[in-house]
Amino acid sequence: MVVMAGFVGGACDAWDAGSTRLERHGRRYGAVCGSRARGRGTPSRTNKGAPVASGRVLEPSRQKSRFDAVAVGAPVVKRFEGENQTRTWYLWYSGLGEPHEKEPFRIGLAVSNNGVLWERHEGSYGKESVLDVNVDEWWAFDTEHVVVGDIQLLSSLKVRAEGSVFFMFYHGTDHVELDVDASIMGLLSASRVTRATSSLKSSRIGVALSLDGFHWSRIEGDFANGAVLDVRPSQRPDGLGVLYRYPSVIQTDEELLMVFNKVVVDDRYTARSEIHLATSQDGLKWSELGSILPLDLQESGILGYGRPSVLRLADNEYVMFVELIGGAGCAYERSIGMARSANGRHWILATDEDGSYACVSRSSEDNAADCSSIAWDGGGVGSPFAILADDIDTVNLYYEGYAAPPGSSPQQNGNDESLTPAAHIGLATCALSKLHEPEGLPKFQRVQLPTIP
Repeated sequence: MVVMAGFVGGACDAWDAGSTRLERHGRRYGAVCGSRARGRGTPSRTNKGAPVASGRVLEPSRQKSRFDAVAVGAPVVKRFEGENQTRTWYLWYSGLGEPHEKEPFRIGLAVSNNGVLWERHEGSYGKESVLDVNVDEWWAFDTEHVVVGDIQLLSSLKVRAEGSVFFMFYHGTDHVELDVDASIMGLLSASRVTRATSSLKSSRIGVALSLDGFHWSRIEGDFANGAVLDVRPSQRPDGLGVLYRYPSVIQTDEELLMVFNKVVVDDRYTARSEIHLATSQDGLKWSELGSILPLDLQESGILGYGRPSVLRLADNEYVMFVELIGGAGCAYERSIGMARSANGRHWILATDEDGSYACVSRSSEDNAADCSSIAWDGGGVGSPFAILADDIDTVNLYYEGYAAPPGSSPQQNGNDESLTPAAHIGLATCALSKLHEPEGLPKFQRVQLPTIP
């Protein structure tokens, strides 16, 4: 049974050094503890985050040497209470640097005292990230890119500590390419942050641990490539491959539930992008159960699902925010939908009275026929992450936005920079009471922020 515990900076010797799991990964465990001596690093004063435009709370860094100078996305936001009841917000995100054609996606961190104004943290990995690609093991699943999915504070029977240990659930890609036709890349691209290409990289889900949320060390999973969730050899499909990405973890009284995006590539021209479920007792060993969110293309027009984010409202009440692919006016356009569940295992996609599935859509200001816009999120929105605000009566929905849709070309958008994956992180809010309603679809409103010069 896994239980939630408050954040306390536990000592390294509080780990159960006798457990089989930690004996097996002793070298990596030592790296986690050793990182405490290096300190947390220093805030990046040159990258202090000021709100920029309607809804946008984090833009690419203006410091071109950083890992996130081109794009930021895949937000994961947590709020912790410290001394004197002060609350600190943490934003883990994935970023892309220059030159974006060659740079990997890395994971970074920003901090805030209100969830709106963010200040970047200078990490100890490459280009000031807090987790870089795996350069030590050529055979690993995450040698090409790393993208954060969720962060949880966990304690369990197998990991015993005075406080909790940060678990980072992320997906990584390797150098193995799946040769797919360009016509379906709009469906397969996880978001605008995924660079436009005619090939697709294999992706798997992994875990990293930290005692402070700033310094991370990987934990090798049961699979040969180090992943904690991958296709079992006996279950490999006849097609080109399977992708696992964007894990979202829920803690129940009995177990952990992982909701994630699974893509099955049948051949060069067909693929399915779905939401699946896995369960675990310790956060390290997972059992995959299957698809949990039905997809009816003929009824909804939705081509597939992207990143999910699950919020537990009560013992028998869950909501999932999920990236929707298609179902709107532009091909492969991204929007954000919501599903409801009583147990976290069976889900129903919500709709409003007009039959719309989107609770957050691309910005409507100055939208052109080609789905591009001068608005920073006029091309589409996706990669949602939901958390309760400080007042507990409001839900903050962080998301990734971009001015041009995935799979767009220079000819469609009229400029040579359209394939640059310029993505930003935004924030929309909604009253919590709207999520408790058994039917209908709540509408989120972007936070209104002043534009900086």
